[in-house]
Amino acid sequence: MAFVGGSVCVRATPEMARAPRSHSCVPQSKPALASHAARLSPRRCRAVRAGKAVVMAAAASSALAEGVEQLPDSQVGIEVCVSAQETAAAFDKVMREMGGKAQIPGFRKGKVPKQVLLSHFGPKNVYGAACEEVFNTAVGKTLQEKKINYIGQAAIDGDVDAILDTFRPGEAFKFKIKIDVWPTASFSGEYKGMSVEAEEELFDEALVENALVELQKKNALPVIAPEGTKAAMGQVLVATMTGFFRNDDGSQGAELPEIADGKSIEVQMESGVYMPGLVEGIVGASIGETRLVPVDFPDNAPRAELRNIKALFKVDVEAIKNKVVPELDDEFAQQVSEEDTLEALKANIRERLGSEASALTKSNIQRALEDKLREITEVALPVTLVQERTKSKFASMMADWKDQGMPEEQVRALITPENFEKYAKKAGPNVEKQLALSFAFQKIAEIEGLKPSAGEVDDQITIVRGELKGQEVDEELLRENVEAELVREKVLDFLKDSATIKLVPKAKV
Repeated sequence: MAFVGGSVCVRATPEMARAPRSHSCVPQSKPALASHAARLSPRRCRAVRAGKAVVMAAAASSALAEGVEQLPDSQVGIEVCVSAQETAAAFDKVMREMGGKAQIPGFRKGKVPKQVLLSHFGPKNVYGAACEEVFNTAVGKTLQEKKINYIGQAAIDGDVDAILDTFRPGEAFKFKIKIDVWPTASFSGEYKGMSVEAEEELFDEALVENALVELQKKNALPVIAPEGTKAAMGQVLVATMTGFFRNDDGSQGAELPEIADGKSIEVQMESGVYMPGLVEGIVGASIGETRLVPVDFPDNAPRAELRNIKALFKVDVEAIKNKVVPELDDEFAQQVSEEDTLEALKANIRERLGSEASALTKSNIQRALEDKLREITEVALPVTLVQERTKSKFASMMADWKDQGMPEEQVRALITPENFEKYAKKAGPNVEKQLALSFAFQKIAEIEGLKPSAGEVDDQITIVRGELKGQEVDEELLRENVEAELVREKVLDFLKDSATIKLVPKAKV
């Protein structure tokens, strides 16, 4: 039993585990079902009970059970009644446990009279332990009996010491608790017939030509440049690089570890591929020339020993190659695609880019509808729910960084209370928005009969499993995530059908 802010947080017990327990996270709002696999990795499935909010909110009853009082901020107060037999049993259990551990001169373990134990440990401590036993057993039992779909831990409501003073073994005992419950959304305005404005992603034929140019670059062949050619952006160099520490005066210092070396390697003369300044410092070099290029390693360099190091790279240029792009013809189309002709390739690209533009426009419309829906959604989000969702998103972000190659030790160093608080402050508004929308979607789906069928859920699960390519997932969580996303899609389609939507051209950057 832990004292928190004047209340007693009751730890979970087996009895509480069997109650209709809630989970700590709710659905994310995402633009498309096609991206499910990226959100349903084994790690995320463990972290996010995405569909559970929908399930639990749907199960919540508008009528409160006897002895249950609705409190502000999606909390309920519950009067817990414990019988005389239960208080006596709890007291006897505590006395047996204490008697089995107590070492009192003149008495064997387990044979110490109750009055002696009371005197040895003190009545307040013994009664306090018995009360804790009562709390942990009775709270779980009460939550189960009253079918409370709760979130987090229960807390004693009232002055703890005063409540403890009323406890007497063998007498009936009453106390009150308060606990967060799943909220229900309501609306301050009409969600049908909303008026929104969204950016339209227009298809431009120039995008097809740009895509073809990128395909040419991607399939360009490096060819030895004519004698006398100097290094330029867009080329490929063959060079040997050796790294050195850079002294404060800019001169060459000791050699860096071998991990910063490279012998006869191909250097892509493209900005953004290497550390800033490296390829730019080689521009204009000739074959056989040596350049000393100053480079600063960033504080998040993959190798810890190179972070924040000021270095000089000695670059010996051995060869210069020009990239020769292939001709745009039928042969090129056959080389880079399954199409037989260049015109067929263009048509394929045109169709794909058109579909992408339509999908982006749909996403913009959905985002506008969500923003408008949030404006009229009234829902009291429990602090527990917001905190747990924020923790889940923070953990997911850390795991993503690790997956992207950040060393584990660096990831661990970022997991601090201070960094979490900074993240929570920044991410908090969006977390609350997505939570509120998830309950709004559920409420509308309930009112309008938009729940997905079992067949629809099964079909989408099959698609997601294919995208996950055999990765291990929690089947229950997978189904919950899919159902929540289908609810969202159905509700947004319903809102779109009745909405007045003004499409405006996307602003040019």
